[in-house]
Amino acid sequence: MKDSPDDRVPLALKFPRLDGKPGEFELRDYRGNDPWVVQDRELALANWKILSGFLQLNQVRLAELGYQDFKAAVERDRALAKRGAGAARYLTQTARNLLMWLRAATTGEYSRKVAAADSKQSSFAGYSKAYELLSYFAEPTWHGWVDGTFTRAPMLLHHQTNMEKLAAILRQWDARSVLEFGCGSGINLALLRKVCELPASVELSGFEYPLNRAFTARATIEALDLDIRELFCADGMNLPCADGSYDVLYSHYVIEQLAGFEQRALSEMLRVARRGVVLFETALYRPTLNQRIYMAHCGYSKNLPEVAARMPGVTVERVENVTDNRFFGAPNVMIVLKKKN
Repeated sequence: MKDSPDDRVPLALKFPRLDGKPGEFELRDYRGNDPWVVQDRELALANWKILSGFLQLNQVRLAELGYQDFKAAVERDRALAKRGAGAARYLTQTARNLLMWLRAATTGEYSRKVAAADSKQSSFAGYSKAYELLSYFAEPTWHGWVDGTFTRAPMLLHHQTNMEKLAAILRQWDARSVLEFGCGSGINLALLRKVCELPASVELSGFEYPLNRAFTARATIEALDLDIRELFCADGMNLPCADGSYDVLYSHYVIEQLAGFEQRALSEMLRVARRGVVLFETALYRPTLNQRIYMAHCGYSKNLPEVAARMPGVTVERVENVTDNRFFGAPNVMIVLKKKN
């Protein structure tokens, strides 16, 4: 990372490795001293101890699922997913969606996410728990479309289709440095490096806001021995990066959750990117009933493509409905913004 525009000095938070091996890992924290951030730091050591224990269970579960060889396991599960009974599974899931809609309509309980006045409070209220260890994505419990077949499969196959599309763009743009805007568990970084096989010459980095989620990303990095340049904590609305610090920034189901803040987030992403920004977001087109309800009552963005089209200094190269990899019957959307020379 290059020097930040305002020369912010980060706190260097050091913790023992999560896998129990000798040595420490360091998380640079650029988030400032908002009340939620201070509390997050105060709980950091306790959270690290909890996560280090969960990591041992995570490794056991990955082995049970056959993920000692990450790339081979992804290829195996993708082949198995294509054998799913598409029509039967689709009808079953549609019925479940309808029941969810009826339950929500009669009880008024649409979502357990906490409504918040700004994205910082929402991030801590809704996402501070470390619930996305790598094995979570490898469990064959997700229902969705894989290569044209509606099936029950690991959720990472959904991420994999998107990361393959991203990898193709990175190669097309000859990107050498990439930053994930809200890297969560680190699953996307793992797929890009291990399955899409981006070479070491393409430097991958990520950041998160709550420490717990940065810890989950660190757990994935250690578990798979990933070659990652940087992992840090920061506020996505005020990144500690100089203009053009990275060739490409991308997000995966992040900007959609910042309704009312989309323009600020995209402006910051475009400032830091040299070549462009790639967004993967939830079903903005033709969503199912329960998706409509969930997005509406979680405050999800409804007009992200329109906001992206209004951003100055960029060309909207693509707004693509990813129809071959649907989520609960509705495709996600990919938005590709390329900066003008």
